Amino acid sequence: MASQRELVPITDGALLNQLAETEDMSKALIKQCFMRGPGGSIFIKRAGLLYKTEKKFKGVGYSVLTEMPSEDELKRLRSMLGLREEDPGVIMKGIVRAGDQVYTDFGTATPENTNSTTRAYLLEMACTRATNRAMRIATICGFTSTEELPPANGGRPIPPIPKPPGPGHPEHHADLDMLEDPHEDEDTEPSNGNERLSDEDYDAFRRELIELRGIAPWHLMNHLKKNYGLQTMSQVTYAIEEEIMALADKGHFNKE
Repeated sequence: MASQRELVPITDGALLNQLAETEDMSKALIKQCFMRGPGGSIFIKRAGLLYKTEKKFKGVGYSVLTEMPSEDELKRLRSMLGLREEDPGVIMKGIVRAGDQVYTDFGTATPENTNSTTRAYLLEMACTRATNRAMRIATICGFTSTEELPPANGGRPIPPIPKPPGPGHPEHHADLDMLEDPHEDEDTEPSNGNERLSDEDYDAFRRELIELRGIAPWHLMNHLKKNYGLQTMSQVTYAIEEEIMALADKGHFNKE
């Protein structure tokens, strides 16, 4: 399966014409609603699913919402996903009601299937994926949505740090108490949020905001200059990234 990082805008004229005809959209709208993956595979953005849902059901009235799975559903779904009780992960049910028809599906979000910019928003990501999947069923859309795709190279699993044997244990060595935690250097996340984004996280940050959410680069850069005194986007730190993503989730950049 393609990853989010492998998606690119559709610029091929022949493909734009083909999609415009099959989807009954203008080429300008196709560019906003679809992206191309490796091997010519096509993926639809959330905006495209909302457009298709509105177009199909505006005459009968419809709603798109999420709800928590039942306790039994949640238990069975977590078991199917191999999630233990202590494992972080959110599962939501997406629902499209249109006339007397109801379409449902589930969406999941875990640290392993989200990227660094969305890992702090597992609930929101699960809701987005759930409603995307429900809209795909409702509109008989065969394209996977971009929000359902995994990050590049999968997520970053967080392995448990084994605790050394304590005093009194036959394998305990007092000298080990003097050593630094051997796993300390394996933590790739910043400890205080003031570090600049890694190359991978910076690319994911730009793609999430500019390509997937459609925020104009100049608009984002003006905000960074005005509110944080940054001269280039590459100066964004993890703390600033979290604030920007929270504003984006609230639609702040669409209101400015």
